Amino acid sequence: MSDSSKNQPIFHINKVGNINSSDVTIQGDQIGIQHNHSPATEQNNRDRPKTRTILFLAASPADRPRLRLDEEAHIITQALQRSNYGDRFQLEQHWAVRPEDLHFLLPKFQPQILYFCCHGEGDKGIVLDDGNGKAQLVATEALADHLSRFPTVECVVLNSCYSDKQAEAIVQHIPYVIGMNSAIFDRAALKFAQGFYNALGADLTYEAAYQNGKDAIALENIPQSQIPILKQKFKND
Repeated sequence: MSDSSKNQPIFHINKVGNINSSDVTIQGDQIGIQHNHSPATEQNNRDRPKTRTILFLAASPADRPRLRLDEEAHIITQALQRSNYGDRFQLEQHWAVRPEDLHFLLPKFQPQILYFCCHGEGDKGIVLDDGNGKAQLVATEALADHLSRFPTVECVVLNSCYSDKQAEAIVQHIPYVIGMNSAIFDRAALKFAQGFYNALGADLTYEAAYQNGKDAIALENIPQSQIPILKQKFKND
């Protein structure tokens, strides 16, 4: 062995993953490994939409008229499953929801969309379950204050009668809030849900989904398409 060869550096490569010989370059005492990731692949990874969580909260206490909550959950699930972009949503369903569930489920899931299916009491608030099958009121200001703690929430839907007052309070903290300005038939509420989630599953905006929900009511010749009301924070600021 010549003296010059004794002075040449010796490199040891511990292979982690797949490294081809064409990826390795040696210049003097410098060694480089090039990973061949195409710009298109990196761009696709950056542009891939984040999954949005829908927190479906349902309550129909036994001492109030029964709501068709199971059918509403089925309609929402079906709308997302058959849509082009339904896999961008994760639907979390919770039933017989009590007030105490709110301060557990919201921190746990930190949803982008919060969907209430329950009775409404106008200015007084919304009706949840007390844990014994009876109605328990959640006051409007208490609900709005609690939702203000969760910046992940982009849209709140109150699919309950006379919930426009809650929507007005909540929109001070949340960008998009949908409430009902009167009593709404079960059939109309179900059609609104179907139209709303059909549009979201097609990657449309919250405004477009709201309009699609109203159209779904009108197309069935149900005279309640003007009951859902959209309130937007940036338009109220």
